[in-house]
Amino acid sequence: MLNNYNLQNQQRLVVRPIMQSDLKPLMATVGRVVGSLYPEGDKKLFDRLESACQGLAVSHVVALHGRIPVALSSETSKGAAGIKLSTFWVDPRFRGLGIGSRLLDFRISDWIICGKEQSIVTVREERAVELERLFLPRGFMRIATVNDRYGDGRNEVVLRWRSQQFMNAYACHLVA
Repeated sequence: MLNNYNLQNQQRLVVRPIMQSDLKPLMATVGRVVGSLYPEGDKKLFDRLESACQGLAVSHVVALHGRIPVALSSETSKGAAGIKLSTFWVDPRFRGLGIGSRLLDFRISDWIICGKEQSIVTVREERAVELERLFLPRGFMRIATVNDRYGDGRNEVVLRWRSQQFMNAYACHLVA
């Protein structure tokens, strides 16, 4: 079923806060990826998602038929006006269909409504191009590369979104 997904099924996708029933399928997919990229990444992700289920953190999923999570956004507050987008993931079987765009646009709208001034996202350098294709057109800018962040030759790229810059550059798109 997943491999036959097409854009006509977009109406079957729901962006919603994470629920306890999402944890098992998410940990079987994105949990494995995060665990392979970062020391104890899967445990840290699980703890963050569990906190979000309890209302102590913020995580959203895009769910097929409202039940099956196919994308995840998880964030941490950094002061009253900042966000660290800790995890942003779309199931590889659903990439290229606008699901990541839908989730990121939803989060940016929420940040604007909530008065957030900036968001930071970090990514391993070898995965940066993939993430930047989605994030740069939405006002994120590459602001740094941290050399050897994850060990010798394993660098981290830092992207930042600022609400004022976004509003100045993209305000015409928000008025419809």
